[in-house]
Amino acid sequence: MVIATAVALALAATAAQAATGYTITYSKAGLVSGDSASFAVTPGDATKLAIHSGAPTSGNVMVPLSPSFVINTVDPEGNTDTTVSETGTVSVAYASGTTAGVVDSSGTNTVDVVNGVATFDNIVLKGKTGDYTFTFSHSGSYTAVTSDAVTLNPGAAVLLK
Repeated sequence: MVIATAVALALAATAAQAATGYTITYSKAGLVSGDSASFAVTPGDATKLAIHSGAPTSGNVMVPLSPSFVINTVDPEGNTDTTVSETGTVSVAYASGTTAGVVDSSGTNTVDVVNGVATFDNIVLKGKTGDYTFTFSHSGSYTAVTSDAVTLNPGAAVLLK
C-alpha cells in the first residue's frame, strides 16, 4: 500500500541563507505531520560570470577606468562561488563601439580568478571617444558576461599643434 509519493524538491538559496539545521515539515489534513531529518543548504557551483555592482559607466582616454570592473564566478542564483581559485583567467574584449585598444597597465587583457573574483583594476582605453561595451569571458567553462555601456571621454591634451 502506498501512503505517500515523494515529489522532486529543489531549494534555491542566497549565500546569506546558507546554513545547516534546515528541516522540512510535511502535513496533510487528517494525518500525523512530521519533520525531515536536518540538512544543510549551501550555494551551488559557479556556472557563469557576473559583473559586480559598481562597474564603471564612463572614463577618459588613457586613464585607468574607475571604479574597477570586478567579475565574479556565480552559481545560478547569483551567489559568488568563493571556492573558485584556479589557473583559469578572465579576459576582456570589446563587444561594441569603435575599434580601440583595451589593455591593463601590464599590457595584457587577462586576470587570474582568486576566491571567485577577478578584478580588472588597470583597464586603460585608447582610441576614439564614444560608448563601448565589454565582454568578459573565462578560459574554462563559465558563461561569459557583457557590460552595460561605458562612455569613453576625451583625455587631457598632450600635444599642442
